[in-house]
Amino acid sequence: MDYSHKANNWWWFTNLEKQKPLNLVNARVVLGWKQLEFKLFAENLFNVSYVTSHDPAYAFGFPQDDVYPAEPRRWGGSVTYRF
Repeated sequence: MDYSHKANNWWWFTNLEKQKPLNLVNARVVLGWKQLEFKLFAENLFNVSYVTSHDPAYAFGFPQDDVYPAEPRRWGGSVTYRF
């Protein structure tokens, strides 16, 4: 289990654009039995929506902001057999 906290984030020196604090949780489970290994993982376990980068339009004179959202929850797994 991996937990991270991200405090307030201001996107520009004017402090007009602000992202609230957020908490992220990732999880990974690995089980082995004889020659088999099972792996499961989840990233952004609680599917928190947030922005990874934001370029405010007023700073550059463009008609709209460039906003880059974070990846949504992602999960998967694998099975390995060793001969």
